[in-house]
Amino acid sequence: VKPDLYYIVRRSDDIRTWTVASKVYAAGETDSLTVSLPAETEKGFFSVAVTDDPSPAFRTEDDGSGGVTVKGADTLETGDFAGRLVIPAVIGGKNVTGVGASAFANRADIRSVDVLSGVAALGANAFKWCVNLSSVSLCDGLATIGDGAFDGTAITELVIPASVAKVGSLDLRGLRTLRFLGKPSEIGNLLLSPDCLVYVPQDADWAGVPSADWHGG
Repeated sequence: VKPDLYYIVRRSDDIRTWTVASKVYAAGETDSLTVSLPAETEKGFFSVAVTDDPSPAFRTEDDGSGGVTVKGADTLETGDFAGRLVIPAVIGGKNVTGVGASAFANRADIRSVDVLSGVAALGANAFKWCVNLSSVSLCDGLATIGDGAFDGTAITELVIPASVAKVGSLDLRGLRTLRFLGKPSEIGNLLLSPDCLVYVPQDADWAGVPSADWHGG
């Protein structure tokens, strides 16, 4: 399995009409790739398509260092993947280094976001007021989360990777759980619900971090 490619599994009952059953992104080179299928797709005919051109159609801008910054998308996933936004590590053969400021702000059609390894920065207000965004997955390698990146979303759980060095000011009052896997060197003003549980590494000094119900773990 070669890296930076999408493996799309399609299923058919009669070989004439095909539907997407699953899609997996291969971020690194590996000998095999596991695809999970819903129970109802266990029988039938299957085909696998391979592409390096991810959907949706991203708008990008050169970052001046040979990579690109994602500035938005003209279309989002449809069908079985409606509402899911995956920020890939590579677009058009260039490394994706970040998501631009307000790149996906005010998009009510986004329900989940996966930021793949290699993307280093989320710009200010990147997903602000994506009111139906309820699931966010951030991979290790992310270094910066900009001010307001997730303000006004519906997420209830957020895990901050250990690689993150800077977290901007965020309104996260809808969160039930906030987990830090490391200690960022810079943290802005975090607005949290009094009921939000915040988990931090036990060996880190968290003096001066905005107050909440802190829980080591």
